Amino acid sequence: MLIEVKSNMNERSNNETKIIEKEVKIIPVKRRMGKNLLGKDVLGEIEWLKVNEIQCAISLNNSKTKKSILVLHVQEKEYQSVIGVDDTIALLQNEDDFFKTDRGFVANLSFMPLLDEKKLKLFYVIGDKRIELNIMSANLDALKSIMQKFLER
Repeated sequence: MLIEVKSNMNERSNNETKIIEKEVKIIPVKRRMGKNLLGKDVLGEIEWLKVNEIQCAISLNNSKTKKSILVLHVQEKEYQSVIGVDDTIALLQNEDDFFKTDRGFVANLSFMPLLDEKKLKLFYVIGDKRIELNIMSANLDALKSIMQKFLER
């Protein structure tokens, strides 16, 4: 469930001012606040998150409950998608700049992650954390090609 919000922006050129509309897509999430004494995730209130702020998304499996959750990384914060994992991944991979690297992993390439071809990993360094995304070997060539286009921008 992505929602498009239109916002007006002023753009000045040659002493003229014109208003352009920019679409901002948002997704419902809950902020991950940490763990309680029993080791269970503590989540904040539901809120809206701009899709273009998401650096990467990683699916995590809970071996006890047999359920998956999707963790969205934004700066030094983590959010949990409140809609299904597969649905969120499908929505994200259809957005510009997002690439599904492997099952359960989506990268926003506009944040210029580091690529390790030998280990088939993509890395984001966020604050003092290093986040790793797996890359399916069949996706490596396509990923390298897309990343090259980002470098040429």
